[in-house]
Amino acid sequence: MRNNKNDISVKLLDDATIDMQVLLYQSAFNHICDFEIERKNWMLKHYGNPIRNSFIFGAFIEDKLVGMNA
Repeated sequence: MRNNKNDISVKLLDDATIDMQVLLYQSAFNHICDFEIERKNWMLKHYGNPIRNSFIFGAFIEDKLVGMNA
């Protein structure tokens, strides 16, 4: 079956896609902050939590992250 270019796939995200996560967050909330500072904060909050990492699910159209929920 061929994927339609508008098909949405949902995946569990990890720190391999952190740059996409931070860019989407900044875009969605019009959050103006230095990218590297925001990335460091995101990493600490979601992937450096001493109790456990966040579960972040991302919605993709083709290879572009278009939505997420933590």
